[in-house]
Amino acid sequence: MGKNVIKEIESKHLDKEWSYETFEELFLNEYLEEEGTDPEIVKSGKNQVVYRMHNCLFFELAVKMPEIMCDTLHEDFHEGISIALNKKVKIKRLTCQGHGDRYCEHESEWQDSSE
Repeated sequence: MGKNVIKEIESKHLDKEWSYETFEELFLNEYLEEEGTDPEIVKSGKNQVVYRMHNCLFFELAVKMPEIMCDTLHEDFHEGISIALNKKVKIKRLTCQGHGDRYCEHESEWQDSSE
């Protein structure tokens, strides 16, 4: 799913080059908002964006089955994004509503192209 999301975004914005700024603009502020997650940017700058989602779209399932919904599906979604972007971004989950936290928080770190 993550790979497909990136391909969908790219098809709409063929003139954009991926960077942490365009990732924040196109994935976080545009795509996630369109999907209804209403992300909150907590920190942005120097190749890193930390964001929170207070309204998990799969909250009921995540609370009942966090190992499947959060630990497997959600992590695989983010890995697909990283693969689609040639490993330019690494997304790490910091907190998770399915595991009892108040919100889901993620850190996306844009990797230097020389790595």
